[in-house]
Amino acid sequence: MLKHLLLIVFISVLATTNSKAQWSACGSGFDSQPYDMVVYNNELYVSNVDSAGGIPITCLAKWNETNWSAFGGSGPDVSGIAEMIVYNGNLVVSGGFTAIDGFPATRIAMWNGSSWDSLSSGLDGGIYSMTIFNGDLIVGGNFSNAGGVSAKKIAKWDGTTWSNMHDGFDGPVEAFAVYNNELYAGGNFIRSGQDTMYYIAKWNGADWDSLGNDELNGEVSTLEVYNGSLYAGGDFDFDSVNYVGYWDGVVWNGCNNGVNDWVYDLEVYNGELYVGGFFDEAYDGTDINFVGRWNGNSWAVCGSGMDEEVDDFCVFNGKIYASGYFEHADGILTNYIAGWSVPSAIDEINNDDPVSVLPNPTAGKFTFDFADVQTVPMKIFNALGETVFADNRFKRNSEIDLNELAPGIYFALINFKDKQVRKKIVLQ
Repeated sequence: MLKHLLLIVFISVLATTNSKAQWSACGSGFDSQPYDMVVYNNELYVSNVDSAGGIPITCLAKWNETNWSAFGGSGPDVSGIAEMIVYNGNLVVSGGFTAIDGFPATRIAMWNGSSWDSLSSGLDGGIYSMTIFNGDLIVGGNFSNAGGVSAKKIAKWDGTTWSNMHDGFDGPVEAFAVYNNELYAGGNFIRSGQDTMYYIAKWNGADWDSLGNDELNGEVSTLEVYNGSLYAGGDFDFDSVNYVGYWDGVVWNGCNNGVNDWVYDLEVYNGELYVGGFFDEAYDGTDINFVGRWNGNSWAVCGSGMDEEVDDFCVFNGKIYASGYFEHADGILTNYIAGWSVPSAIDEINNDDPVSVLPNPTAGKFTFDFADVQTVPMKIFNALGETVFADNRFKRNSEIDLNELAPGIYFALINFKDKQVRKKIVLQ
């Protein structure tokens, strides 16, 4: 998984953000809005569709960047597949079913590559989000029982048995993120047991904690880590934190006052945070129709956006895919799914490139040389999109020392007045 992520980042950082990035169709798309997307066995899996690219599908479709194909089997008996995740190399799916492909499984099942398995007796209510934390599969939703164990809206599976996570919550859990090696949960709850925690909470290993007195005031539908901060999206308008904002460990901060309606999903791609939902404008005046990009300082468009809401993102083989209720992306007929890619022009061999990095590869210490300027805003990210270095007035030819970081691929985002430049850095 890490090698695949590094490959995606390696491809992404070779590109300079510019107006040539574009949306593209995935064949002829779907006949209806899908539910979820996940990468499994080097293909993009999409759930809850009846046809893909004109091919009949029983709930699960597979995209290999060129063609659609069916997963096969008879699929779930009712209600389709709402959520998917890869756990220990297996595909885990959840939905309203009691059987899948004829195999008894209540609301959750695991594909091991050749057959379906149940996860004990399953759950008694819907699952809205899944994640991996400390080797366990964590599920959140609107249930009260998991595998015969009382579990209020959240439970964990260790590969053999279900267990609860203390008192759970009084309302549905809809989103997860692992931030600073701690598990965060968001949703439409305001209490865990007798303790108040509005819409988001942190697991301390034994119980749930609130995020202090700086609370959100509405439902959290998505969580994502970007630039060293925890981002949340949903249906809240807390001071300047409108529908999207970030937690820096102390307080909530806005993204230039956010957007003007509900945010459904967040995803990091190419050093930027992609935001999808039911909005059509950022409060800084940027027209972002149902999808936009946030670079930590400002909003940017994704072409002309979509003609309806974006519900889900997934990064696959150097592209970010969006799905939702839209039929058109940037004016192109795409039918509920589209891929966004950045041109593959390599900035290291661009004659107009104003930046050089020496030495590169590096053992840890290196410098940047800029043409015609003395200082620039600059950030360096790791393969997870986390900021490892930042300086709003970085001086030309100043030395940077990343000796304490693990070897691998990093990339710098350098802001000039008229453009942004990305530089790949190989740390040996």
